[in-house]
Amino acid sequence: MYKMIPAFHWANSISLLGLFFAVNGIYNSLLGDLNQAMLFFVIAGICDLFDGVFAKRFKRSEFDRQMGEHVDSFVDMISFVGLPVVLLFSLVGQTPITLLVAFFYAAMSLHRLGYFHLTKEEQEGKSGSFRFFIGVPLAYIALILPILYAVFLLFGATETILFRFLVGVLYVAMGVAYVWNRPIPKPGGKMYAVFVVLAILLVALLGSR
Repeated sequence: MYKMIPAFHWANSISLLGLFFAVNGIYNSLLGDLNQAMLFFVIAGICDLFDGVFAKRFKRSEFDRQMGEHVDSFVDMISFVGLPVVLLFSLVGQTPITLLVAFFYAAMSLHRLGYFHLTKEEQEGKSGSFRFFIGVPLAYIALILPILYAVFLLFGATETILFRFLVGVLYVAMGVAYVWNRPIPKPGGKMYAVFVVLAILLVALLGSR
């Protein structure tokens, strides 16, 4: 089957798995099941965290490597632009202000993705591996938004005006952070472990509701 798909490579499997969870997140958000939507959002973020590590285990041609980068970028557009926008409308409501916030977030996200690819070699440096990013990576919202949601969920306050206001503020703040012209250190081994532990706790909490 896979031989029939042009340029398919198993190195992209984790990226595509993340896409699967992101689409599930959109689906559940549209159904109104926000707990499940957030759960899938977290898992999509974890897939993004490890897709590069997984891909490097495969021997790939230059074409395969570049194809993988494009696949990863397009998956990011769905996982961390499309899904968050759908979640925003589900969490806050469909109002003109929400529409403006969604547009601002999406525009800054796409700008960050484009700028990242144009400056990729510069950010990698001579070592060929990332030591820092310019601006905050998109995937960070897959941890920050679910944490905010989980805190308010524990207090049964996800329908409050305060929660909706904070969600809107978060989206604007993340949009600004994405295009912030400052070096952001890439998470190391310990931070990866912290992210995974937080993700496991979130998945356990959201899965039990």
